Amino acid sequence: MVIEEEHHSQNRERELRIYDATRDLLLHYGYDKTTVSDIANKAGISKGAIYLHFSSKDELVSALLKHEISAYTDEVLTVLEQDEDNLTFVNLYQKTLVLLPNYPLVQAIIRGDSRVFGAYLSRSSQEFIEIKRTQRFPLLKMMQDVGALRADVNMRVVAFILDCLGYGLLHASEFVEEDQIPEITAISSEMGMMLERYLMPDDGGNLNAARDILLNMIRSYRTQLFDEK
Repeated sequence: MVIEEEHHSQNRERELRIYDATRDLLLHYGYDKTTVSDIANKAGISKGAIYLHFSSKDELVSALLKHEISAYTDEVLTVLEQDEDNLTFVNLYQKTLVLLPNYPLVQAIIRGDSRVFGAYLSRSSQEFIEIKRTQRFPLLKMMQDVGALRADVNMRVVAFILDCLGYGLLHASEFVEEDQIPEITAISSEMGMMLERYLMPDDGGNLNAARDILLNMIRSYRTQLFDEK
């Protein structure tokens, strides 16, 4: 049993080294210019050792993305659970926005960055993006129905506006000089105030119901993506 546990630990440590190497190479050189040999050299292991874990480069990149999204989702959930007393839709939006820069590969796949992912984009389903996008309106509507958000606002339109805001932020560097883009914490703070004034009822709304809906939504989202774990 001890030998099996040590073997599993060694395999997991090697897998994480492969992930780290692949992440660095994708962000620096992109998918099309990165080979399995490059990844092996970067990770300090043999090419054959990589194939013990993954049958192809595509399978490795897919596993890495799932790993990154899982880590991002876990961190968001942890932060929100630690701040349950202040959990609102606006709070959720701010937290996810502030944490996203820590996960550049997640940002890259959301904005469809062809420099980073190249030919991989045409072969990947990007299921996690579709789940998140399609859940936005039902989430807003549920929160409106329980009195956590204003009743006189068209939530389908709000969902579309939030999609535009999010993707606009991810693509901002394409049309704004880097030194002209404010810090993410400042952006999050200002957007939070805008959303709060626009979406929150004057009396603060039903915070308990909002908290339950948001936490259940995040857990459900993660389960849909990683139910095999």
